[in-house]
Amino acid sequence: MFASSSKALLYSHKIDQLHKIFYKQTFLKDNIPTKIKIFRQLSYLILTIFINLHKLPITVTRHDMTLKEYSHNFMGYTVPAILVDLLTFEKDHAIDDYYSESFELIVDDKFGLKTWSNEVDFLNQLLPFAQADNNGSFYAFWLYKNQDLNTAPIVVFGSEGGYHVVANNLLTLLRLLSLDVEPMVDEDGVYYYKDEENYEPSLYSRKFKKWLREYYFLSPISTNFVAEQLVEEAQDLYQELFLVWMASFIKKTYSYN
Repeated sequence: MFASSSKALLYSHKIDQLHKIFYKQTFLKDNIPTKIKIFRQLSYLILTIFINLHKLPITVTRHDMTLKEYSHNFMGYTVPAILVDLLTFEKDHAIDDYYSESFELIVDDKFGLKTWSNEVDFLNQLLPFAQADNNGSFYAFWLYKNQDLNTAPIVVFGSEGGYHVVANNLLTLLRLLSLDVEPMVDEDGVYYYKDEENYEPSLYSRKFKKWLREYYFLSPISTNFVAEQLVEEAQDLYQELFLVWMASFIKKTYSYN
């Protein structure tokens, strides 16, 4: 049952991503030849009709998202000021492309989490808030012992399996994002790896790094080694606790080295 749910999630997410691509290329780009624009408009319309007919879960992204909409992720908790500022940055400086590969703030209905468990305690202690890659992986706060959102650890759930602690708090995640690569997530672990020979920076990566320095006095990272250190520091604190906690809901046994 889990496998079929995961496939359904991945399928609907890919439709969602295609929908967003046509939106960007049709409505946020200028100087498009008329024939191409008509084709994209028709494609966007067809996808919209398909989504509505099949009632697919579609995320609301930065292109049309207000703070009020985004706050729905947080179940009555105050949205962390860092994310309020980041949402403002997206609207002001990165409305039509990425500032860190594949990352964007989203409004999430916990559809992805429900493929793991529907238990109330499980869903109440995990708050998804951002897309981690273009395949359905996402970041969430883990409210371990009812921690404040500003200090709560950040976990990632992979679209093809695996869930791991990636950062000991939100500020650490921002530093990981400055490497400008999406995480590689599987059952065994999570990795941030930049291939220097083939790396192409996100369109607004430089603006994001400048924002980090000026608004939060954070030093962007530029090496895989530093990314690995940040993840290891967080996992030393929380990974084993998180896996044990997860096992109580999904009835699987894990070991941690």
